[in-house]
Amino acid sequence: MKHIWIAIFLTMCIEYDAVDKKVVETYVYDAPTWLQEAWNMKAANRRQEFIKAEVDRSIRDREQIPAGEAAIIEKALKRPDYKSRKEREGK
Repeated sequence: MKHIWIAIFLTMCIEYDAVDKKVVETYVYDAPTWLQEAWNMKAANRRQEFIKAEVDRSIRDREQIPAGEAAIIEKALKRPDYKSRKEREGK
C-alpha cells in the first residue's frame, strides 16, 4: 500500500500587543511551537468529529462505510451536498 503525503503550508498572521506578548512569554518558552501544537490538537479533534459525523450519517443512510479515515473523509468531501462551514453560513 502506497502512502502519499501532501504538505500544505498555511501562513497565519497573529495580532497581539506588547502586554499580551509578555504575558504569553511568562508561561510559554517557544511561542511558535506552542501555536503549532495547539493547531495540531484542534485539527485532530475536528478530524475525529468529522469522521464520526460521516460514519453516523452513513449508518443512518445505510451506506457502505469506507475502510480507513482518509477514505471516509474523501467520501464525505465528494458528496454533492457537502459544504464547508463558511459555505453553510453564507459568508
